[in-house]
Amino acid sequence: MKTKTLITTNLELNENKNLNNILFAGDWCLKDKKSFRNGDKIFNNIWDSQKEINKDYFKIKKIHTKINNKLSNYFFHLHQKKFPKKIWKNLLFVWLTYYLFFYYFKWKTISNIFKKNKKLNFINYQSDKHFYHLDSLDFYDTSSNSNIFNYLAFKKILLNKKKRKLINVKILKKNKKLKDNKIIFNKSLKDLRFKPLKKVIAFFQKNILNPKLLILDGINSRLSFFINLFSFQFPLIFKDVFDWQKEKNKIKDLISVKKTQEFKIKGSEFEKFIMKNIFDDMPLCFTSGFDHLNKSSNQIRFNPKIIISGTQHVHNELAKLWLLKQKYLYNKKLFIVSHGGGHQNLSLTMYDYEHKIGDYFFQWLDKKTFFNLRLPNTKYSFNIKKRIKNSERIVFVGNELKSYINRIAPGPMSISTANTINDLEIIYLNVDKKIKSKIYYAPKKEMINFFSKKLSKILSKSQILPTSKLDINIKRSKLVVCTYPQTTFFDAIMNGPTILVYNPKLWKQYKELNRFYKILKNNKIIFDNPKDAANHINNIWRDIDEWWQKEDVTNAKNLFLKEFNLPPKNSFSDVFKCLKIFKNV
Repeated sequence: MKTKTLITTNLELNENKNLNNILFAGDWCLKDKKSFRNGDKIFNNIWDSQKEINKDYFKIKKIHTKINNKLSNYFFHLHQKKFPKKIWKNLLFVWLTYYLFFYYFKWKTISNIFKKNKKLNFINYQSDKHFYHLDSLDFYDTSSNSNIFNYLAFKKILLNKKKRKLINVKILKKNKKLKDNKIIFNKSLKDLRFKPLKKVIAFFQKNILNPKLLILDGINSRLSFFINLFSFQFPLIFKDVFDWQKEKNKIKDLISVKKTQEFKIKGSEFEKFIMKNIFDDMPLCFTSGFDHLNKSSNQIRFNPKIIISGTQHVHNELAKLWLLKQKYLYNKKLFIVSHGGGHQNLSLTMYDYEHKIGDYFFQWLDKKTFFNLRLPNTKYSFNIKKRIKNSERIVFVGNELKSYINRIAPGPMSISTANTINDLEIIYLNVDKKIKSKIYYAPKKEMINFFSKKLSKILSKSQILPTSKLDINIKRSKLVVCTYPQTTFFDAIMNGPTILVYNPKLWKQYKELNRFYKILKNNKIIFDNPKDAANHINNIWRDIDEWWQKEDVTNAKNLFLKEFNLPPKNSFSDVFKCLKIFKNV
């Protein structure tokens, strides 16, 4: 029997369109195709199984702890013991999480493929592209979107396993160099332009103000205004002082300084592989660019007693280093407030990172009290957006997949399990004729071609809304159909008629919420069958508000929201609660 050729990304597929006897490592290889052919042999995604995800999640956690200890010890001595190892552990934490998820998924996929296939061919293309990641977010964007970076990662694993005699693979060398035309991450000039007024305000904040209660983000602008005002501070959020985008671009000039370093470690073959290659993929802000990062953080001379962050401690390396110094060198109190409504078993806090980095971490579901007070929801207090009256739109909110898997997260992990467009099609086919023209699709982010082409066969071009305008699209809707139970579901359900159509097997909420999900389902706010959702829309379309305002529906919604300390009271009592908690803990 002729040996099959393993295809790991769409790049190899595009170069070998006429090649027969192919085995696809996963359905991501076909993400740019219109459809899958019946004869396509696609290896099942290992993380389509919740059992495998749970097992791997905790296995990687142990590896993460081990390698983070190794790396933090290395950087601690490399930088002359300037900072405690705790700072290095938390500084590297987010990137290392992404890195291990990204490579472990590929490592295990290749291992499982060769358990079922004694021998395979792999086409070894060359590439003149070398990837330099400036920070954690650069790595995340590249690993989730770049065809060639993912091909090179698979190639690195295959060559390593062959050398270690772990698999039987024949390497077919090609002199041709692969090219990747996909734009990885490109902020618009408008985003990067530092406007004069913004620059003046940042200068004023940085050089004149010295707030005792420093709000970086995580608290909406109205609530933040009141908190600052009643703290007798200038009512500003200080995120713009930590302009990491501006500073990290300067690190690009330090690329040539980076030197390769190989770490030795005792452990599994995967751990040895990681430590052999980890330095090549490490963001420059931790290596050759660290002196610049450290210098930039030293120029921020705030001396607050309390610091509040919602997202700046995750991907803003400048804010992160400054926060860690404040906590571990100067004993300042750090509050982390949840910026979203994720409440699934696979926590988005990345191995409790936000609990580790903060002195206090407040989730929406958290019922912890201080001074007999529960922290108000800092996203929605004084910040509920109302729907536009007399709108006739049904806005179907999408949940788009990334091009490649680079972390474990709730929800679908493959094209075959992502039912968003299938659900939309079923709803569209089953609603009354007069309703079809009212349905609009609102993408959360850029869609892979496979789904984009499928969507264009269901809806007209005018019914597909632009990305990055989700708030506006929800505001202009008569009914919102959500496809995932996270922040957008809360955004919608608090300001008007909303239903959730999703696969509950892929979105496992915490057990204490099971009762409330059942109540929502009984009152036709939640559906796991899109045809049932379509029939419900037909029944309520004539007067949606009448259904939404029914006593049972209202009670079901309020019981669910109450678990998340919602809806907000929108009173100054919430402001004083925040002040009492922040200033006295």
